[in-house]
Amino acid sequence: MTYPYVKDICTYVKLNFGKLYSISGMTKWLHRNNFCCKKPDAVPAKANAQAQKAFVKDYEHLSKDAKNKGLIYFSDSFHPQYQTRLAYGWILRGTRKSIATTARQTRLNFIGAVSLDGHTIIHTEVERVNAQTIKSFLKSLRKRHTPEKEIHVIWDNAAYHKSKDVQSYAKDSNIKLHYLPPYSPNLNPIERLWKMMHEAVTY
Repeated sequence: MTYPYVKDICTYVKLNFGKLYSISGMTKWLHRNNFCCKKPDAVPAKANAQAQKAFVKDYEHLSKDAKNKGLIYFSDSFHPQYQTRLAYGWILRGTRKSIATTARQTRLNFIGAVSLDGHTIIHTEVERVNAQTIKSFLKSLRKRHTPEKEIHVIWDNAAYHKSKDVQSYAKDSNIKLHYLPPYSPNLNPIERLWKMMHEAVTY
């Protein structure tokens, strides 16, 4: 069980171990023993643990094989709203801080890719994410590298990622497409990039 309040941990320790801690004392103990207050990572309920383990193993082999011969990109599309998102921050106790929100709810559409080798980031804004714009994104990715350089793109199972037009272009352009197990955004590092974007821009 995860406890959101230190006072609850104090109660747990008292009931199970007979030790009395003040809230400040327990807070110091938690910090001293490398605990921090943070949210757990969400894992989709339909995720297949075995499929995820198999993917990680396959990726490790792919990463070794492509080390000197090719590049691996993790890719996905992203649809943030033109809206302020409120987030936790340190505010003086007893002070109410107000943040103006935007009136517009326009949704933006980005396609991006990140290479863990050097943390190269490529992104483009599009009017819509579909097979045509995905193909155009792959073309721009291909132009960044010499034709003989093999490119591996790892992404989810969205229909536009699997369209015949996209697969045909990839095959003819020395791009190999790899698909994550269903319900596995936790295996795509670009999701962390989108999170960082929110922290730096919309929070």
